[in-house]
Amino acid sequence: MQSRAVSPELQAISDRAYLYAYGIDEAYKHLHKTLVEPDCPANRFQIIHHLADDKYTAHVSINNDTLHLMGWLDVAAEPVIVSVPDHDDGRYWVLHTMDMGHYTTTMEGKRTRGTKGGGASCLRTSTGKAKSRTALLKSSVWRATSSS
Repeated sequence: MQSRAVSPELQAISDRAYLYAYGIDEAYKHLHKTLVEPDCPANRFQIIHHLADDKYTAHVSINNDTLHLMGWLDVAAEPVIVSVPDHDDGRYWVLHTMDMGHYTTTMEGKRTRGTKGGGASCLRTSTGKAKSRTALLKSSVWRATSSS
């Protein structure tokens, strides 16, 4: 196959389009692999019952020392309320949300709230348009153990 010469302007547009779309395309692949293929409903947590090994590819860089919950929130029709219970002092927890560009939108947890849980609403932007139809919600919880 022969390569065709492309104008610098067209090459620059092509490069920007690739940079913009690649992350979102990868996010949709991840959505399909973790929501559509296993037939999991949106707006519900999936509990990952095992620690990752070298064959685990559902998440890009999952922490292997932490048990995870994961879910996709669809906020197109209405807001979604997520409730987090209070935790005891020896438990580390994080409620981490990302948009379809894989940018962190929320990072609440023990470092920001201590042991106090609470509610969080995930909703569309004030313009009436959702930045993305779905948001990836990850929650990580692990129990600290003492060495004494």
